[in-house]
Amino acid sequence: MRPSRHVTRIALPLLLLLLAVLPGCSKKTASIIEGEWTVRINFPGNDPSDLFLKFEGDDESGSVYNQKGTLLGSYTLTRPTLKFTVQVFYNDFSGNLVYLFSGALSDDTHMAGTLIGYFSNFPLATLNGTWSGTR
Repeated sequence: MRPSRHVTRIALPLLLLLLAVLPGCSKKTASIIEGEWTVRINFPGNDPSDLFLKFEGDDESGSVYNQKGTLLGSYTLTRPTLKFTVQVFYNDFSGNLVYLFSGALSDDTHMAGTLIGYFSNFPLATLNGTWSGTR
């Protein structure tokens, strides 16, 4: 057997094995936070209220929108901590309602934490609460 034929006999099966084992180009997987969420807000002494939020971005940061596609704020995700800001727009003397959320994702469909709420024209008058989110 000639040496070049011997190399081909070894190289060809190795090449086929490598092609079978190595991953090819794959489609980008979605971020763990990306998608539509219902976030329930609880402030002491008040009835709970729901926000319907859409998170777009990656596993580090991105934007938060409402159902109509209006940009409400942004988020950062440094596992296990999730932080995001949401502004609900008002046209009165108190300004925009601002929520500062801090919490964590417990799995692909649940997250929870604490929040601070205030009006943009009165940032020192804050209210502390809790929140939970489901996908």
